[in-house]
Amino acid sequence: MAKGTLQFADLVAFIMYFSYFSSSITGISQTISSIQESITGETRLQELEREVTSIEVSPRNGATQKIIVPPQINFKEISFHYPDCRSNALNNISFSIPAGKITAIVGSSGGGKTTCLGMLERFYEPQSGSITINGEEISNLNLSTYRNYVSYVDQNSVLATGTIRDNLDLGDVSYSDQEMMTALRQVGLTELARTSRRSLLDEPVGEQGLSLSGGQKQRLSIARALLHHPSLLVMDEPTSSLDGLSEQKIIDLLTTHKNELTLCYTAHRLSTILKADWIVVIDHGKVLAEGEHKQLMKSCDYYKALITSQVDKYKTISN
Repeated sequence: MAKGTLQFADLVAFIMYFSYFSSSITGISQTISSIQESITGETRLQELEREVTSIEVSPRNGATQKIIVPPQINFKEISFHYPDCRSNALNNISFSIPAGKITAIVGSSGGGKTTCLGMLERFYEPQSGSITINGEEISNLNLSTYRNYVSYVDQNSVLATGTIRDNLDLGDVSYSDQEMMTALRQVGLTELARTSRRSLLDEPVGEQGLSLSGGQKQRLSIARALLHHPSLLVMDEPTSSLDGLSEQKIIDLLTTHKNELTLCYTAHRLSTILKADWIVVIDHGKVLAEGEHKQLMKSCDYYKALITSQVDKYKTISN
């Protein structure tokens, strides 16, 4: 332009064409990157499909394939350690989970509570001992059949990217809109209907539930579990992300279902512990005691210390 050999209009045209060209090149490189990521993901899925589970999935001869509702569960002399870990997570523990009752497993963090829930779900098999359900060893039951009777609510409330409907209607069973709406009302999630133009079930939850609060994700996970109508409901810290009012509503809801199922959860909060009919106290992979709250306050010093510490905290806040 300084020498007058290039017109201003030609310069503008060149810049525009270069911009179009460079954006196209960028788009092509991003597409190639996405294709490579997809190929890697497909390869990992194929590896997962070929993976052989270490847990026996076929029933043994003569094993019962139906579970009496609600089930009675017993841990008998269970010892377990994770792979590549020398120390045991559970050390020769024995305790019971009464049928049609709420059982709370309490203790310090890292004491083995979540490991017990993993054993109930058969994520792991014990190195020694046995777990029985209505007197039948759960290792005798077909894994798929057994899990049809069980619902699990994880502390992290894992959600799939998509809508509320997508997260409720997981698995082989399809539920009606009415059934799903009833479950959402029970856990107090009708607040998620942000617009009148969109159905509550079609509300997006964001990538892995990022558009929901921790408490909302936890309630959605509980609604999904109850929708399954389980015989055994296993929950890891089910109210850890809830405010006091929401927690009370969820606990009251679970209490109304306890005659239809056996409920077992881990708990730290005093209010959640006191709602349990039966309490198992675990510390460093060992069962210290089990029983009702009043009984344990008299017989187990460790449990009494756990409860007293929270009572003192509430007294300090109220004062």
